[in-house]
Amino acid sequence: MFKPQSILAADIAALRDRLMATSVGETVTYQQLSRVIGADVQARRYLVLRALDLANKESGSLFVNVRTVGYQRLEAERAALVGVNLRRRIRRSTRRAAGAITRAVEVANDMTANGQARAYAEASALQLIGYLARDRHVAQIVSPDKPTPVGTTLTMMASRLGIGKEQETTP
Repeated sequence: MFKPQSILAADIAALRDRLMATSVGETVTYQQLSRVIGADVQARRYLVLRALDLANKESGSLFVNVRTVGYQRLEAERAALVGVNLRRRIRRSTRRAAGAITRAVEVANDMTANGQARAYAEASALQLIGYLARDRHVAQIVSPDKPTPVGTTLTMMASRLGIGKEQETTP
């Protein structure tokens, strides 16, 4: 069934209001959100995602998904949890995509050398992104006293990866 844009906007606004009314640390369930709009929000996930985005932009409220339950409102102190979850998803995605590219190139027998080079370059870039998204790298960057300047952080990570080091030549 097609809903006019104004009804969708009203549904999003109602969901946003319900999310913003959620106390810090409290979980709002899918059932509660569904009652707000009179329809299953899990079937209309796009409405909830838009409402979550608006709630964050308007009030700074931050939510994480609680699988099969709903959304929990985070206290500001735990805002980094959003990044931790995203980095884990990025690592899984880059690993999966790089593996798929590599397997496709290895099996293909009609691929040009240029196509292989482009595919391997893309797989390498994905693997680098996955490598940099590891928890170990973020833990080394965090300093409780004062933030490390961006240039220092990039230099430190580049030296660990061996990027930018000039090769020593022996006569």
